[in-house]
Formats: sequence, structure tokens, C-alpha cells
Amino acid sequence: MVRLLILIVSLLGLLALPGIASGDESQALRGTYSNLCIHPDTGDLLGIELSFVSEAEGGYVLVQRYEGGPIVPELMKIKSRGDRIVLAVGDSDSIALQRTGGGVRATYLDGQQSRLGTAVENLISSLPVWQGKKPALCR
Repeated sequence: MVRLLILIVSLLGLLALPGIASGDESQALRGTYSNLCIHPDTGDLLGIELSFVSEAEGGYVLVQRYEGGPIVPELMKIKSRGDRIVLAVGDSDSIALQRTGGGVRATYLDGQQSRLGTAVENLISSLPVWQGKKPALCR
């Protein structure tokens, strides 16, 4: 009986450690990741910013896309899909995330394309433009 009680208390203790017991990578992703830049010839803003804004209910990310200028931002929910982190709007998976060193690789699942015409964006840790960061020139 004592062993059973110790086992139950241990399991409850593991559940209280979000991201450690479940292997949820989203717990380590905080702040903003971006590849936003200014086109040197046109001055257009191009790229995307992902700002991890809440850990409530598994977490939320403010997704700000730029296609010449800012597009209306979307608040997406963080969902686990096996060993992947996915950002979803409602029941639709939109972006898959994978940590890469100090950054994040974002793969579009909804048909969007990067400024380079691919489904993949490589993002680095950054301050968001909405907090005053000046974007670099596109290369």
C-alpha cells in the first residue's frame, strides 16, 4: 500500500513539471523568432515573426507575416503532434516548428510560401518589430 502511494505521488509530481515529463519542446521556446528583412530596392518588409506570448492551455504564438508590409497578425495555438510542435488555427495545422541551434525552422503546412518561394522559413531569436526592432536588409 505504501509503495502504491509513493508511485502515485511520484507520477503526480511528474505531471506538475510541464515540458519535462511530456517532452514538450514548446516549453523551451520563448520570446520572438524572426527572419524579417527590408528589400533593398523596394523597401518592402518581407518575412515572418513568431512571438510566444502565452503558456495558457498549452501555449499561444502571435504570428506576424510581412508581404510588402504587415499582414493582419494571427494568434495560433501550440499543439503537439508526436515529437513535432505545430501551430494551429482552430482544427487546421498551419506551421510545424523544429528547433535548430539558437533558432527555429518553420515549415508551412497550409500552402503559404517563404519570401524565397519555399515552404520553409529559418528564424533566429530576435526582438519583434512591434517592440521597436529595426529589420535588416534582405540578402
